[in-house]
Amino acid sequence: MSTEKRLLLALALAVAVIVVVEWIFPTPPPRQRPPAEPAAPAAPGAPAGDPSAPPAAGAAPAAPAAAPDPAEPEAVEPFEFRSGRLVATARARGASLGRLWIRGVPATPGADASKSDGALAFLEEPPDGIPGALSVSLASFNLDHRLLDLEKRNWERVSGPGAVPVVWRTRALRDEPEPGKGITVTVRWIPAAGDDDFHLRAEVTIENGDSSCAGFPLDLRVRGASVVHPPDDPSREMLQGFVKVRGVAGVRSTTGPAAREAILEKNREPVKGDLEWAATASTHFAAILDPDDGIGGKPLPAAQVLWDAWLPAPRDGGFRPVHQPSPLLSIPVGVPPAGASVTVGFTLFVGPTAGEATLDGSRRPILDRPEYSGYPPVRDPGWFDLIGRGLFLLLAAFHAVVPDWGVAIVLLTVLVRGLLFPLSRRQMRGTIEYSRKLQKIKPKLDALKAKYGNDRQKMSQEQFRLMKEHDVPLMPGGCLLTLLQLPIWIALYGMLQTNYDLRHAPFLWIDDLSQADHLVRLFERIEDIPALVPNAMQYLNLLPLLMTATWFLASKATMTPPADEQQAQMQRMMQWMPFVMLLFPGFYTMPAGLCLYITASSTWGIVESRLIRKSLDAN
Repeated sequence: MSTEKRLLLALALAVAVIVVVEWIFPTPPPRQRPPAEPAAPAAPGAPAGDPSAPPAAGAAPAAPAAAPDPAEPEAVEPFEFRSGRLVATARARGASLGRLWIRGVPATPGADASKSDGALAFLEEPPDGIPGALSVSLASFNLDHRLLDLEKRNWERVSGPGAVPVVWRTRALRDEPEPGKGITVTVRWIPAAGDDDFHLRAEVTIENGDSSCAGFPLDLRVRGASVVHPPDDPSREMLQGFVKVRGVAGVRSTTGPAAREAILEKNREPVKGDLEWAATASTHFAAILDPDDGIGGKPLPAAQVLWDAWLPAPRDGGFRPVHQPSPLLSIPVGVPPAGASVTVGFTLFVGPTAGEATLDGSRRPILDRPEYSGYPPVRDPGWFDLIGRGLFLLLAAFHAVVPDWGVAIVLLTVLVRGLLFPLSRRQMRGTIEYSRKLQKIKPKLDALKAKYGNDRQKMSQEQFRLMKEHDVPLMPGGCLLTLLQLPIWIALYGMLQTNYDLRHAPFLWIDDLSQADHLVRLFERIEDIPALVPNAMQYLNLLPLLMTATWFLASKATMTPPADEQQAQMQRMMQWMPFVMLLFPGFYTMPAGLCLYITASSTWGIVESRLIRKSLDAN
């Protein structure tokens, strides 16, 4: 049996064994954890207790629950709050935001994005017991026994119905020396000025009327996103949590499962420093909580971000819910003197992470706008973002001529490969010439190996002398040309995988070029099997299979005769690599736009290699 057949048989058997084992021994459902005991008072700046964490073994019996607050106001009915393109449900519980949808951004292909049921709701209504976005709480070691849980409390709506800004107010202490003489927290929601804006303002004011509390350490905690819209394809992408620290390149990142594990292991380490913002982001969207740079004319003190992990409710479509990261921004403000107050401002951005995008039929800047200029790191543009933007301009130009993004990708492929044809031709010619020269001196190389096989240093010296004598380069020609092309390939990969305009763009049988093509649904309950590629086998994705086939044929077409057995073995491995890649998570569910580009590029490579070989043979 040939090596190729053995490799294919081994791959088939490996996949079969994995599927059978996982089917027979499925992972048991997670145990329901008992509710946690009330957490002990935390030191200043320490993480708040996790209500979902299990109680410690041998812990003392829980203290009696605090009596209900007799002064808690009745909850007002949820109402709609608008700010630019953002339309949110305002909730009295925690003075927080519930469901928030983005006008002009469709949730599904062809949906009416001007209406609530057709637009994308990136912030979803949190289940009972989970605080909403922009909820406010206080933490203090000295006042912990007196502070109310503001995230679970109904706040009083001070502003009238329909009035803006929306104003909420609540008391913060369980006991007050005199009515109205404790610590009062007021929150103002200020809508954005423009209809195309993707943010709202929140100002939190802490007033102190109790002289006995003045000067105590006090942390103001404001939550960013709570429960957000999960990725369209959880088998390929995962929600990320990001923190940007001023003066530090890049961002600090986490995921929901990682945050959950840290909470359960009581290893919840906050991100500290001069924080710019904290965000929860998917491939195309983000919710960013951005505190003001200062408080009362003074720089913002060093803050910290604590990560919670919420598990959303199961959704239609079969994908298992995954914990999501939720940032809790904690700022040390201290209790102001009696009769004084302190105000901290925040900006909440919720929208696409593209520099610019097509909304309502026209191109509009988003993160390229001056007010959002600090947010691009949330999409991790990378070193080759400038090249990617230039390539997208070409893609957009093709789309303007032929209004089909799939056709535009094919035309971009032809243009890029056509411009690189001189380099490709030179590279392939150098590789073929290198292989031919190496074949001519192969008998002499075999003689050197037989003579100096045990002396590697002498063998290398003689081999170098022999290759120099017969004008054989040490490396195949065109390696430098390959390195020059790498930035283009990397930029194309990033642009096609994350480009917002390809979201919901149809092509042939594909509904969304930013997702896998999902030709046919195969299994309804395959998500119950934690296989190597979770959830990927729900659908038959045709384009990755076509891509693998053309990649294999292109690799085979560009290979030159091997100079020795080692090179022959290496070529066989590279030739069958596309089929091996199918076993890796994310490859079979690769975005259709990227698959289309690679398929078209590989097809070009097959034709190109034959033309080049024919030209070289003729010469």
